[in-house]
Amino acid sequence: ARLISVISPEPPETPSTLPSEQEIVALTGDPERGRAAAAVCYSCHKIGAVGAEFAPDLTVFGKTQPREVLVHAIVNPSAEISHGFEGSRIEVGFKRDDKWTISHTIDGIIVSDADPLLIKCVGGMVQKVERSRLATVRRLPRSLMPQPELLGLDAQKISDIVAYLQSEGVKQPF
Repeated sequence: ARLISVISPEPPETPSTLPSEQEIVALTGDPERGRAAAAVCYSCHKIGAVGAEFAPDLTVFGKTQPREVLVHAIVNPSAEISHGFEGSRIEVGFKRDDKWTISHTIDGIIVSDADPLLIKCVGGMVQKVERSRLATVRRLPRSLMPQPELLGLDAQKISDIVAYLQSEGVKQPF
């Protein structure tokens, strides 16, 4: 099977342009606008019956957590990474004369550390990599979730997404 390089974006070097979390919490969110803004979440998260099974399911999380916790999770995705969702970066290639030639870099969640190694990438795609082709495997010191600015989220959109996650508009998938 052909491998596909998948590299999660590094956090921006520049400081966040967002207001403080307290200021975002104080905004009034609109669940309908939040439903539309949450489209950027679906490539990784399930919300109700929609979305990929890559990152934590937000259906129950959104209904059981206070607004402050939800805003914090979006604004600072690396602050608390849910168990089982820690990201890794693997480099894949070929070794010749004790030197590696890297052909692919893949960020994701290692779902099996056997041979072949299985790594789940954004969108839920699972890639198989033979151990003999693994040059490096290392845990990422940050979340695989991009900073909100990289997702096109401003303070109001974050507030709207939180309102949507807490609304009755999010239906249980069963």
